Amino acid sequence: MFRFHVKNFSKVNMPLWSAPCWLHGVPWVIKAGPITVPSSENENKEEKFLSVGLRCGGVWGAAFWACYGIVDLCLLPVNRKQAPYVVGIECLFQKNVCFGGVNRFMLWENVLNPHHGYIEDDAVTFEVRLRTAPPYVINWSSDRLMRAPMQTLAVPPPHVTSGRKDEDRNSDVNENGSDDDSDDEDMNKL
Repeated sequence: MFRFHVKNFSKVNMPLWSAPCWLHGVPWVIKAGPITVPSSENENKEEKFLSVGLRCGGVWGAAFWACYGIVDLCLLPVNRKQAPYVVGIECLFQKNVCFGGVNRFMLWENVLNPHHGYIEDDAVTFEVRLRTAPPYVINWSSDRLMRAPMQTLAVPPPHVTSGRKDEDRNSDVNENGSDDDSDDEDMNKL
């Protein structure tokens, strides 16, 4: 579990990235920011949502790596008596698809409305609860294939799907649990 506290949140106009949190020798980073999408009621109108996700920095220098993760993306309330807003996703993070998230996490105006209880002094706090095993890693060495001495990847059974469990929100997450592959380029510098 790790957190990302964002000040001056009402002024955010592009995705922000948290500092990395290291788990099993791999850096994990929270991404949060606004996204504008066509309205579900009127295609000529756009709606602004909070987009939240998690990026796995991967195993540097590995020919291939992958790890399956069960992730709870949370927006923490100001009042501890109020429950956090939580969306769960299941993702297979791997070398070429290392991001999982939700584009339509919450309406932007609802996040900014103090009556909903998630913002105070123009600041919000995100929390990620991640359950994952160490990554499965394959390294190339000379002419032969070498497997790194790490635990085997726990792959979900075939009936488990990635993305959120409620079907009306599955359109926000692609089949790999990713909301936008373009953000991966920004994070390849980890």
